[in-house]
Amino acid sequence: MSNICVVGGGYWGSNHLRTLDELGFLSGMVDTDSELRANTKKNYPEISIFSNIEEALESDRFNGFVVASPVITHYEVAKKILQRGISVLIEKPFCTNLIEAEELADLAIMNNSCLMVGHLLLFHPSTAIIKAHIDNGKLGNLKYVYSSRLNLGKIRSHEDVFWSFAPHDISLLQHFIGSDPIDISNQSHSFLENDIADMQITLISYPKGVKAHIYSSWLHPFKEHRLVLVGDKGLIDYHASHNNYLTYQEIEVEEHRNLDPVINILNSEEIHFEPSQPLQEELKYFVKKINNNEKASIAGIDNALQTTRIMETASSKNVKR
Repeated sequence: MSNICVVGGGYWGSNHLRTLDELGFLSGMVDTDSELRANTKKNYPEISIFSNIEEALESDRFNGFVVASPVITHYEVAKKILQRGISVLIEKPFCTNLIEAEELADLAIMNNSCLMVGHLLLFHPSTAIIKAHIDNGKLGNLKYVYSSRLNLGKIRSHEDVFWSFAPHDISLLQHFIGSDPIDISNQSHSFLENDIADMQITLISYPKGVKAHIYSSWLHPFKEHRLVLVGDKGLIDYHASHNNYLTYQEIEVEEHRNLDPVINILNSEEIHFEPSQPLQEELKYFVKKINNNEKASIAGIDNALQTTRIMETASSKNVKR
């Protein structure tokens, strides 16, 4: 039986608290905010509440932690947990830089702890379907991936839109393409706060001529997450608002001498899948790995490091307008 403690009871931490409680794994919560602690105790009277991570670790009650506090605290909090040899799931963004990420990875390996990152969409049912279409050749040779993540609402002051939204997109790209980028460029705009981008367009080149395009914005008139994959034999269009199906089209490029080529749609279908709660699937997977004393192959150390490396490289090449 796993006893999980959540560090950070705010906006996303509250989702972890609720989901872990539904699964029967919630045993504790840490937050520096006294009002949040009081509300959490009221909602979950059976769990232990702490004002700092040191108190939670000294209690020796937990065999797993979820770190859902602000990103600037991830490294220090997770480091203390991993030094005790306890498994931890760190919400995205994993860390603010690659040096911190590599140190946490080394600690996890040295102490035989399960280390995961909250790349939630790796646990979405659409992801497995898309990966199967790539692996079984239905798309042919992958040429292009487009991902948009747009919203109008919550603005963050401790991270820009790229670090807030794009870890999801980059983790998916790495999962689907399976290679590290060979070139990255991006352009961002800061309209609301100086030096904190609220719109960013990122272009990534992969081996074998594969291109990717990520559009991130939290200053947008509508909410959208859309994922498009284009191969030389087929296309996939997944729109998150249509949360129980995606569209696949089989195509053929018809070449004509002295004329422009024509793309023919040979077959089009909506692929339905059973809806599920990705956060629930992610946490069940985390607990399973803890109980079996196994490393995470999904959203584990390699994915955390790859995504952080790409994020850091993209930020270093950012052109602000």
